[in-house]
Amino acid sequence: MVLPENSKKSTMKEVAEFARVSISTVSHVINKTRHVDKETHDRVLEAIEKLNYAPNIFARGLRGKKIRVIGVIISDIRESFFAEVVKAIELTANSEGYSVILCDSEDDPLKEQLHINTLIQNGVEGLIFAPVNNSTRVYDSVIPHKIKAIQIDRKVYGLPADFVGINNMEISKKAMNHMFAHGFMNVGFVSYQTNVYTMEQRLSGYKMAAQLHNSSKKINVKFIQYNGSNNKEIIKSWLYQNKEIDSILCGNDNICYQVLRAIKELQYEVPKDMGILSFDDSKWFKLATPPITAIRQPTNQIGKLATELLIAEIENKIKNYSQKENHILNAELIIRKSCRERAE
Repeated sequence: MVLPENSKKSTMKEVAEFARVSISTVSHVINKTRHVDKETHDRVLEAIEKLNYAPNIFARGLRGKKIRVIGVIISDIRESFFAEVVKAIELTANSEGYSVILCDSEDDPLKEQLHINTLIQNGVEGLIFAPVNNSTRVYDSVIPHKIKAIQIDRKVYGLPADFVGINNMEISKKAMNHMFAHGFMNVGFVSYQTNVYTMEQRLSGYKMAAQLHNSSKKINVKFIQYNGSNNKEIIKSWLYQNKEIDSILCGNDNICYQVLRAIKELQYEVPKDMGILSFDDSKWFKLATPPITAIRQPTNQIGKLATELLIAEIENKIKNYSQKENHILNAELIIRKSCRERAE
């Protein structure tokens, strides 16, 4: 049944009053925990339908068996990184008897807050999430409900929740040093805004490596909007105005896609005219011409470890829950042909 947008959520008490039965009778019909005569049973079902009553199956379980559910909130289901992490979360959760509800915030704080509230109202036992920004305000609703939570990929400073991810700053510096070692001198960085932890750390690593390599060179950074419709044109204009840029470090695979579109229209040849290195090793990177050198994150490990930690906290297997930890996993630089020596 499709409910009208303005439908008011009914209660079990209202269903009981409408059907002229007790609340316990309604509960028995829903949970099938006791025989109810057919006439009364049908009357309760009719009341449920007419009142648009939707019982919280996560809070009550089915047929007396508790359903264990964890919520997952990511910033963009289209990103290969999050798709792979979510797959690992679901496989690990299912193996431990938990189901998963997946929500996509689309990097929108208001949508993220709505998802958090909905998951709490539906009785999830824990939450795995990639925070939209660095502010703790939006996550204050989790703490009063004592919902166990794990942060993945992104981190909010001061939030009492474990973090599972990589050292973005260090791998950025390693990527930059790789480009310098292969003859590129003026590396640009394309990123989303740095209110997101990952981009903040990647930008810091880029700046540190660039300044250490040659402090006289200016830092070339271009911020683009998440889901911006004209990102390709913005990147083209930036490159046209900064012709000294000979290579680009891309903040993620979606950014890399827009960079490659801009480079193609400018008729730059990779790596002869422009070196390319990107975070996130998408499958299509191998098929590009030339194949893209990338930073591969341990997506399976991130999803698996985050889920194991969360379930351990839910089941009180962790003694010092108040002592939050950063679980830093190793990222890998995958060398292909988009950053070969310019002399080759």
